[in-house]
Amino acid sequence: MNFQTAADTFVASLDTPRRRGILAGNTRRLYEAYTARACKSIGTLNLAEISNLIVRNYISELRQSGLAPSTIQGHFAAFKLVVESVRNYDGDSVYAKKWNLDYINLPIVNPADQTAPAASREDIEKALAIPDNELSLFVALAAASGSRVSELMALQIGDVPGEDCLDLTAGVIHVRKTLKTSNAARTIHLPIAFASWLRNRITHTSGPVFTLPRLTIYRRLAKNNLPAPHSYRRFFTTVRRKAGMNEQVLRGQLGHALDSSVTDRYSRVSDDVDFIKREVERCGLGFSLETV
Repeated sequence: MNFQTAADTFVASLDTPRRRGILAGNTRRLYEAYTARACKSIGTLNLAEISNLIVRNYISELRQSGLAPSTIQGHFAAFKLVVESVRNYDGDSVYAKKWNLDYINLPIVNPADQTAPAASREDIEKALAIPDNELSLFVALAAASGSRVSELMALQIGDVPGEDCLDLTAGVIHVRKTLKTSNAARTIHLPIAFASWLRNRITHTSGPVFTLPRLTIYRRLAKNNLPAPHSYRRFFTTVRRKAGMNEQVLRGQLGHALDSSVTDRYSRVSDDVDFIKREVERCGLGFSLETV
């Protein structure tokens, strides 16, 4: 059996309820993306032929793509799950193998390195000036909405029922499907001026907002010496905190759990759409759109 066949069977099995429940939608999409990337490199190889050297070369490709150590570890974890998913009648893995992590050069995730700084205003305005419409749109939308990269890559144009979407008419982003946690489902309100800018910038009226693959976004950011995607979510948070945005509103816009204190449970600020819109307008973007 080659890796591609095993990967197809593995991905199909992700919809099957497990002992610990059904996989979260975002987790399933990550497994799909990671296995698809592995198939590009080793899909035609028989599972019995995949050696430490083969995996070392695959990890090297991921490193050269500029991926973070934690992301590369996620790719490797998905690769192992595919290999181990082929089982005999006793439920034992047919191709189980002990991988030499030092030899394959799997990066180590240092917790201290996971606190990357927020992007700066200069980073964002530099991105807006780059003649790469999709990249500059990605940076602007990430910085203006605080969305996670997986949420941005899933966006569809219009208010599409059941989907993650960018409603240009209403000036909001609906996160409904790509849920990292149960709190991630939300409506993100965009500043009026930014929503107007988007309507002039996005010319298509349906389909995905972004057509570039996720890895291509990472590569183009690195090529232009721009921070990785999550830095713009941190920028969003920093700007709003400095502007004194109501904490319940900020948590709601980020998709974080709301404060459970009695005061906040009684105030129900997170349900007051007019108040949320006023807070979004008051705090602003933190960067200029006039550079484009």
